[in-house]
Amino acid sequence: MAKPEVVFFVYSEGAMGQTLPPPIEGYEPVPRLNLMGVLCMLRPYFVPGQFSFAVSLGLRNVDFTQPHRVRFVFRHENKVIVDTDYQPVVIEHKQQTLPVEEAHIMTSITFANVILETEGLYHTDVYFDGELLGAFPIPVRKAAKSE
Repeated sequence: MAKPEVVFFVYSEGAMGQTLPPPIEGYEPVPRLNLMGVLCMLRPYFVPGQFSFAVSLGLRNVDFTQPHRVRFVFRHENKVIVDTDYQPVVIEHKQQTLPVEEAHIMTSITFANVILETEGLYHTDVYFDGELLGAFPIPVRKAAKSE
């Protein structure tokens, strides 16, 4: 069986999950993850200072016959700034009917009032069931003042 694979990873100003009713009676509801203000860079007004943002993740090749856990670690160089520890993956819809290679999850977490001490390149490490799936970089630069 293939191991879980990251399909997408996005930084944004916020994310909201919702389940839409099916357009045709008798079908399963459709889960959605709505992202607001996708970010390529974090631009706080003050550095050092605090900044809030969300990270969103999509994984495929997930076996839903077993429980799973996900962990996010936000860091600058080797200094850990936020560690969510392992959180259970909640399955809100009937993915169990899909073959494992098509089964997927979408999840998001908001990092509120994160202290950013310096400008530079930060990373979010994503762990799934104890395995590091990737380190996703984002630059931090103080917002420019208008003159």
